[in-house]
This record gives sequence, structure tokens and C-alpha cells, in this order.
Amino acid sequence: MLTFSKTYGPELVETRRLREDIAPVLESSSLSGNRINDLILVLVEAFTNIVRHAKPLPTEICVSVETEDGNLIISVSDNGPYFTGFETARETARSLGDLAMMECGMGLNLIFSLTSSVAYLSSESHNELVVREPLPASERKTIVAIDDDPVGLKLIEAFLGDLYEVHPFNKGSEALDHINSEHPDLIISDIDMPDLNGLELRESLRFDPATALIPFIFLTGVIDEKIHDEANDLDIDDFVEKPTSKGKLVRTVDRVLKRSSRIRQSAAAAFEASVTNSLRSSTPAELGRFHFFAEEIAASAGGGDFMVHVSGDDFLTVVLLDVMGHGIPAKVFAHAYSGYVQSIMSLDETARDPARVLQGLSSHVARDTRLTSTIVTAVAATFSDSGKVVVASAGHPRPLVYLQGTGWRPVPISGVLPGLSNELPETKTLQLGSGDALLLFTDGISEALCRERPEDALLSALGGLPPPDSATLTKLNEIADKAGHGREQDQDDRSTFLAVAR
Repeated sequence: MLTFSKTYGPELVETRRLREDIAPVLESSSLSGNRINDLILVLVEAFTNIVRHAKPLPTEICVSVETEDGNLIISVSDNGPYFTGFETARETARSLGDLAMMECGMGLNLIFSLTSSVAYLSSESHNELVVREPLPASERKTIVAIDDDPVGLKLIEAFLGDLYEVHPFNKGSEALDHINSEHPDLIISDIDMPDLNGLELRESLRFDPATALIPFIFLTGVIDEKIHDEANDLDIDDFVEKPTSKGKLVRTVDRVLKRSSRIRQSAAAAFEASVTNSLRSSTPAELGRFHFFAEEIAASAGGGDFMVHVSGDDFLTVVLLDVMGHGIPAKVFAHAYSGYVQSIMSLDETARDPARVLQGLSSHVARDTRLTSTIVTAVAATFSDSGKVVVASAGHPRPLVYLQGTGWRPVPISGVLPGLSNELPETKTLQLGSGDALLLFTDGISEALCRERPEDALLSALGGLPPPDSATLTKLNEIADKAGHGREQDQDDRSTFLAVAR
């Protein structure tokens, strides 16, 4: 069944409209938020590849989404020239032979890494990239119901089966094994049962962190007040006496699930705030004749930007990282990366060399299997009192340098993503004099501008602006506002930038 189909012009500015169009379509599916973000990234990457590399350009690019046999089928088609190197690129991605393709997180390798099934097809009229994404078996919340009375168990199934996925058990021990492995959304249990009674079942669950917070309702005919008191002491969510009606049970289940959701959201918000605070960037106001101006524009969905610095008597090294993704997952991974970078920079001889800092980060990422599901970019710069600046990059947007008489221009530096190579990254050395400046930034600002190239968009927006000072920060905030990244607006990605003037 076709759920979405739209045609776009072959321009990078259309990627923003594509994001806006496709997000609600994917959000209406049963996919997780993280998986939706991955697929949006795949779509934008495929679209961008067509616009940047197809010669001649196609006249139109069509994106469609449909469901078929439990799968989400996502298609990006164009009427441009056929790309003959798709399968070769797939083999290269498997072997990681050509690491240059992974610079800045771009290219087919990124698409291959984020999809389990992708094909490239061609006909006389068009080419088509097709991604097949399995949908979860059920979107309904799951309930485990336990009662040794078969009639009572059938009633629970009849009352709730049209709204929820009910898993019935007539033995507490069997239900416990299922709960420990599947973690349902809610548990409804009788109390008076052989084998393992309801009180014992609840006691087992509440002391296991993996199951303690699963909402729990007793549905029982036991009327002994002492038993009721024991049940309430086990941190249950409700107590319903038998017999009960369908309406009452449905209302109770709905209320308990909504309350549990609110509690989890509040806990998540508190946790996100604590992680965000721990990632707030800080740099000294000055080093010798260098002046530092740092700014963050937080995203409503959160984001994984952070900045770490270390200074000595005559130098300062800054590392700016961007973990791909949004919300709590990106922030948690950013927190892990922050610890790595800080430990690497604790060695004085390493802290003075931005290339060695990024090499150490890459080695950590390659060894830590927990980080294999993330993509991170980084840029490091060491500033010396003499005005010398050494810059190294790991797949990050290129810094911009301001030189008197020439204005703003990109620093010609590149490098592969952390975790893909143990080689020492290349460095570029700049000599900044009075009135010169350097701008490091994450792609939250530049990508939102949606021009032919993000860095060109920033260069155009900065125009003839003089070296960074308070006026530069005001201008960068204005750029972010115009790009839809203003502080009072909803936004997809966090933006961080560091302007350094001499």
C-alpha cells in the first residue's frame, strides 16, 4: 500500500523539504525513533549523492514510501544517468578498503552501514535506489495476564484483546520467564495461585532493575485486608477486585499505562537535562593575544555536540565533536566520547598535537564495540602564543579562516571518520596575525542553510563580516534563526561554534 510519493527538483535546497515531508510519514509507522532518524539520513544521503554526482543532472527525483508484506519499502528514483559503480561500492564498503569515501560521513558507505537491505535498479526511464525495512510485528502494547482460573484468563483476553496484545499464563513461574525475556508493557496477575503466587511474582520482579518499573495490576478475588496491605507494600500500580467489568478493566489499564508513560518521560527529561549540562562547552576567554568566543544553540530534540579543551602555559588545544543523531541517545554517546577525549588529552605531549588527539580517539572508537552503532565527526585545533594554529580533522566540516585582505575561506583539511583508521591524520598549519581569525563549527547551522555546499552557505552568510567578536556571535545567531534553528523554534540538530580572533 502506497503511503507517500513526491517529486523534487535536483537541488540540495530540496533536502530540507524532503526531511520535513518524510518525517511524519515514518513516524506514523511502528519503527523506533532512532531507526526513523537512520532512514531519514539514508534518504537525504541518497538524494544528495544524485544531485552532487549525476552528470548530467536529472530533471526530477521522486521519493516514495509503501508497505508490503510487513516491510516498509523506501524508494529514491531519478531520470538521470545510471551509476555503474554501485555493486563495486558495496564490496568496498564491506572491506573498508577505500576509507576516503567515508570522509565527512558522506557517500554510499554510509547508506550501506545504515540499511540491512538496499538495491539499485535501472530501467529505460529511471534509476531507483530501494531500501527494504522490516516493520515490528505489532504496534500494540503487550500485556501479560496470569490467572490459574481458565475462565478468568479468558475474560481478561476478551476484555482487552481488541486493544492490546495479551499473553495469557496459568502458571506464575512460566509467566516470570516470559516477563524476564520479553519485558511487556503491563502485567495483570491474580494473587492466590499454586506454583508461584501473585505476591511472590511481584516480589521477584521489583528487585530486578530490568523489570521493576513494568506497571503491575493485581486482579483478584481475595478480600483479606492483610493480603491487600501486603500487595500495596509491593509498589503495585492498582488493585482490582473480581468480578470486574470490561469498562472498568479497560479504564484501569489505560490510566496505569498513561501514568507509566508520563513517569518515564519525566525521568528521561531529567536525565537528558543532566547529560546536557555535563556537555556544556567552556573555553577560556583568551590565550595570549587570542580571544575565544563560544556559542551553543540547543536543539529541541537535543543533540550530540560538545567541546573539550586543555591548556598549558603557552598553548590551548580545542576538540569539537558532533555525534550523529538527536535526543538522549546522541547525548549519552557524546558523554562517552567526552570521557575518551579528556583522557587522551590528559597527556601533555598528546594535548599539544591535534593529530595525535584524533588518532587516539579513532583507536578508542575502533576498540569499543558499544560505539559501533554511532557516527561521530571531530575537529581539533592547537593555538600557540606565537599565533601558530595547527588543525586536524576527522570527517568534520572544514573550519573557516579569516585573513586580512582575503576575507573568509575554508581551511583545506579533511580526514576519515574516527574508528576507520589508526593512521595519523594530516594537519594544516596556519599563522594568524593581528585581525585574523578561525571559526570551528558543527553542521547544525551550515546544513540547515541548504545551499549547494554547506560551507558555501556559511561563507555567503558571513559575507564581509570582520574577525570574530561579539558582533560575529550576533551574526551567527541570526544565521541560525534564519535557517530555522532559532532558540525559540523547534529544531532537529544542535549547533555549536567557536570563533577565535587574534
